Amino acid sequence: MHAHEFNLHAGVEDKHWWFKARRNIILNLLLRFMRGEIKHLVEIGCGTGGNLRLLSQYAEKITGVDVSQDAVEYARERVEGDILQGDFRLELKDKWQDIDVVLLADVLEHVDDDVNFLGDIIQSLKPGALIIITVPAHKMLWSNHDVALGHKRRYQRAMLQRLWGSQPVEQLFFSPFNFVLSPLVFLNRLLQSKHRNTQQSDLKEHSVVVNTVLFLLFNLESRWLQFFSLPWGCSYAAVLRVKGNGNGKTTEK
Repeated sequence: MHAHEFNLHAGVEDKHWWFKARRNIILNLLLRFMRGEIKHLVEIGCGTGGNLRLLSQYAEKITGVDVSQDAVEYARERVEGDILQGDFRLELKDKWQDIDVVLLADVLEHVDDDVNFLGDIIQSLKPGALIIITVPAHKMLWSNHDVALGHKRRYQRAMLQRLWGSQPVEQLFFSPFNFVLSPLVFLNRLLQSKHRNTQQSDLKEHSVVVNTVLFLLFNLESRWLQFFSLPWGCSYAAVLRVKGNGNGKTTEK
């Protein structure tokens, strides 16, 4: 991600309609599927810290990890918790047995080898730990937005589910989201395709009225997803639970 995108994210993510509604979706999934107290929650690819600020209210301990020094500096200013800079495999090597939840919020699309990236997380976590994943969906929506954010891909359903198909996890939940506003997103991407590459994302500040309306519409989905999966959306969400009897030692496939 370009440096100016980190600046923009840090400036708007607390109030921007998309970030606020996605945080609510993540929180509701966490509370729905987590068994018991959350002693330690880790966000890999924590960015500038917006998710951790909210989730810190629901976990005894939080840790963020990101490879970007720019993102880590922002997050350390905004989040009370451990914010680590570097490869998660090294930064978390002595912490896995204490981790109850790992959040990957729009992270896998940035990774060259997403199969081994997710596999290393699954194989390191203790049985019963949750992994919450969100990613952008549908190749047809690829645009300058994805380029500016450093995406390697947008996912199709089967493409994403193959990442954990042979792993020792149980899929507890899977659904598209950002359904209500998807016609507007599709139209915006169609218009973008008629212009030259601007190397800028779609992220921008809106008026209070526009931001509120978009948030209320998108946030409807945080309630719907507590009861049923959506038929379509510009993103996917999944919740996985690790199986087995120890790190890397499984009792069932």
